[in-house]
Amino acid sequence: MRTHSTIAAIIVAAACAVGMPSGQAASLDAGKTSYNGNCASCHGPLIAPYSAAQIRDAIRRNKGGMAILSALSDAELQNIAAYLANPNGNDSDRLFNWAEGAAPSLLSPRAASQSAAGYYLRHYSDTNVYLATQNGRVYYYDANKPANGVVDLGSISDWLAQAGL
Repeated sequence: MRTHSTIAAIIVAAACAVGMPSGQAASLDAGKTSYNGNCASCHGPLIAPYSAAQIRDAIRRNKGGMAILSALSDAELQNIAAYLANPNGNDSDRLFNWAEGAAPSLLSPRAASQSAAGYYLRHYSDTNVYLATQNGRVYYYDANKPANGVVDLGSISDWLAQAGL
């Protein structure tokens, strides 16, 4: 079995084994964009964490004129709430952290994120493999098998949903 298939299989099997739900995952990156586009002009650069239900209730009650945001979807509110709860995080690091826990024999030792050649990535020195993201996609590279090239594993949002993040 090819290495990129192995990592996908290991990560998916780990997610299923621990019963992680699939579905729409909240995105910190999308939440930050939505907050900055819809909320920051009134609330400033950041407000305290609120749940999506609390935000929806403030919109429904027109607290401070928030009814103007009634067109925001539940997914957008979930994203904003996720961002408010973790304003310094990003979707790539959330995914990398989860993957390291799901496949420790392949993704070890735990690594720090860095940027290189347009990718946001982590290099795992024990196995000489890389997990990377770019433009909303997740990539895998096995430096031991460079002929395989950089393999596209799918969208970050699909992986976050699979991980239950």
